[in-house]
Amino acid sequence: SSDLDACMYAAVTQAMLMKTQSSCTVPWVPDDRSVCTAEKDMNISFWTHYKKITNQQDDCPKPCENLAVTVGGRNREPLPNNQSQVYFYFQPITTIYQESFLYTALSLFAEIGGYLGLMLGVAIFHTADLINMLLDSRITKYQQQIKESQS
Repeated sequence: SSDLDACMYAAVTQAMLMKTQSSCTVPWVPDDRSVCTAEKDMNISFWTHYKKITNQQDDCPKPCENLAVTVGGRNREPLPNNQSQVYFYFQPITTIYQESFLYTALSLFAEIGGYLGLMLGVAIFHTADLINMLLDSRITKYQQQIKESQS
């Protein structure tokens, strides 16, 4: 995950440096040497960071494993005996991607063979039907000729 973090911070920082007039960043990125002071640049850098930090534009390769944890505090009454509370918020949805072959080689050849057999069967059936139709028309014509010659 540190590779993803480093890549994301580099991509976000580069985008902020390019989009702002004074080539500046928000103060919470690791490379905060040039923090924005002008209001317009602050706004641009904030929204650039906000839109790009989740890798929605695929700036960085997706990791094989990733765990997103948000740590924050709440407005609560102080706890007795100098105790503290830490809340961990986990993503409500976990997406798991699994890649697999759609067909194995055997399944692919079986599928192709099945379709070829089906088409060949249809072709033979239609050929037999065509021959039957031609023979029927010849027989009908021959029968008509015989009736005409007898009349």
